[in-house]
Amino acid sequence: MDKQKILEKLKGGLIVSCQAEGDEPLNSPQILAALARAAILGRACGIRAERPDNLLEIKKSIEVPIIGLYKQKYPDSEVYITPTLKEALKVIETGIDILALDATQRPRPNQESLAEMIHAIRTHHDVLLMADIATLEEGLTAVNLGFDFISTTLSGYTESTFQKAKDNKPDFELLSTLVAHVGNTLPIIAEGRYWTASDCIEALRLGAYAVVVGTAITRPTIVTRKVVDEIERFHEMKSRVAIGIDLGGTKTAIGMVNYSGEVKSKIIISSKWNEGTGSIVSQIISEIQKIMQSADCPIHAIGIAASGRVNRELGVIFDGVPLAKDYFNFPFKDQISQALDLPVITENDANAAAYAEYSTMKDHPPQRLVMLTIGTGIGGGIVIDGKLLRGQGNAGEIGHICIEQNG
Repeated sequence: MDKQKILEKLKGGLIVSCQAEGDEPLNSPQILAALARAAILGRACGIRAERPDNLLEIKKSIEVPIIGLYKQKYPDSEVYITPTLKEALKVIETGIDILALDATQRPRPNQESLAEMIHAIRTHHDVLLMADIATLEEGLTAVNLGFDFISTTLSGYTESTFQKAKDNKPDFELLSTLVAHVGNTLPIIAEGRYWTASDCIEALRLGAYAVVVGTAITRPTIVTRKVVDEIERFHEMKSRVAIGIDLGGTKTAIGMVNYSGEVKSKIIISSKWNEGTGSIVSQIISEIQKIMQSADCPIHAIGIAASGRVNRELGVIFDGVPLAKDYFNFPFKDQISQALDLPVITENDANAAAYAEYSTMKDHPPQRLVMLTIGTGIGGGIVIDGKLLRGQGNAGEIGHICIEQNG
């Protein structure tokens, strides 16, 4: 199949990775070939697979482009996707259309050079080359090395990018950056932690040429484990207790709350904001320490409900009506978390109230909920399909809408 036909078949489509490892029950050429045929019946535009025996079996019954690779670990290198010329040649001999190579900047086994490896392949074989990379810099280098495709396969799986995989979501940032820099030069393939159709559509919207999905479709052991892990986490959460803090203008409430929303205990302290935010926080920390010492079960987390616009990642309030001179950008999250060694979440008080109301509606929870908090000011929180609508910080801020000018 020539390059133009391959490009036409892959454009805008789903490539299914049919792989299994070790003692997984599906790890046999016949079963992986059956998975590939099933994917093609589902209208996948291509197949990605590894090891010559699997590739030969898959090639017998499908006619879509095949991306081949060979996973092999060496003691002197972290590179394992077609790491040396030896593995590359074995894959090429199967007659696949595209050869995938680790194109990261990590040292290769036996000190082989990626550039020399590519030169040797290009000199003797007519096969397209896909660069599996983890960073923009590696993608730019892949262009200069003469690759035909770039894939985001290894983002989150190299030492310098491990943090990208912490939420188990695709690296859309790398994808969009690659598209912006080299998308007009080479097709960019989206791969790595793509779990849903929504993930795939977002990748295509960002300019991906095609999307690879593997584990979510063809590795039931891992998919099952993922679901079971979530179920076990749910059961664990049901037995947990957290501390809720409601920062008020005149008083601050601190409560110990279980998973069902039942307040197990509560204390109220005076909010002397004229003494500064640091003084209030010190008092809060002291009171929580007392609760932790007397509680009959461990505390697992702390939630802070605060008035104003909240940066949840930093755990600070950055806009609204300041309760103290140093209220804005005070590091609530960091100070309390460090003092008590517990995770801390900071949320707008109206959002927190709306989500609390939704969470306690066990019998008939609404699909959409709007809550107004009417006090010194007017706040609002919106829950849609079980999730808070946050936007960029203004969602639900009903109290900031001017209904009547000067009214």
